[in-house]
Amino acid sequence: MITASKQAAAIRVALPAMAGVCIGSLNWRGLNHDLEPILVELLQAADYRLKFSSISDSDFIFNSAGVSVAFIFVADTRELTPSLSGKIQKMRNTFCNSYVIVSLANDTNNTNFNNFYLSSILTEIGTPPYIAVKDCNTGLQKMIRMAHVHAECKRQGTIPMIDIERKQFVVSVEACLAAISSIPHLEPHDAYSLQQGIGSIEAISRSSEDDIMATTDLSLEKAKAVVNFFWNTSYSFTPKFD
Repeated sequence: MITASKQAAAIRVALPAMAGVCIGSLNWRGLNHDLEPILVELLQAADYRLKFSSISDSDFIFNSAGVSVAFIFVADTRELTPSLSGKIQKMRNTFCNSYVIVSLANDTNNTNFNNFYLSSILTEIGTPPYIAVKDCNTGLQKMIRMAHVHAECKRQGTIPMIDIERKQFVVSVEACLAAISSIPHLEPHDAYSLQQGIGSIEAISRSSEDDIMATTDLSLEKAKAVVNFFWNTSYSFTPKFD
């Protein structure tokens, strides 16, 4: 088992020194006393000062290089209640950069998260991004690294360049093939066949089983999987994490 000290040492090596402040929620602290020592050690390794306050729109707010990044950290999926949806919405309205980190340490946590995700889909799907992690320790590390990346991009002035690269990638063939390949039961060859035979993701989403069978070499089972993915929301909007 990797100890907090080893995790902190890894963060110290991976992240260049960049002083910052992390404001934590007193409510989160009260629910997660066992995680506080680990958090403190990881933050010290990353050169962040930790202060706890009565913030209500998030669990953590990181500030470094003039960039603020907010997080809601769900250590126990029993916390996934309707009231959390309101907290997430409030965080989204307050912070440009915001994420929800969820620890999925077992199948029960995964099921609880899937049910919550489907029952509380917000206006813009995927905003803020939900970050699924295998355990709380990993989640704390990821949170600190993500905050650091935002600050480092601002410090280096690379944010406009990253935005351009992201837009270029979204319209690329590679992105199309990667997205189609994520449909369950499909292989990279199937994605290529769909892209060549039908075209864009929008065109594929409007295709019927007969259309897919007529223009690609996909089997009936895979054609049904494609149609089901785009038209069965309970199927396509349910994330599954290994």
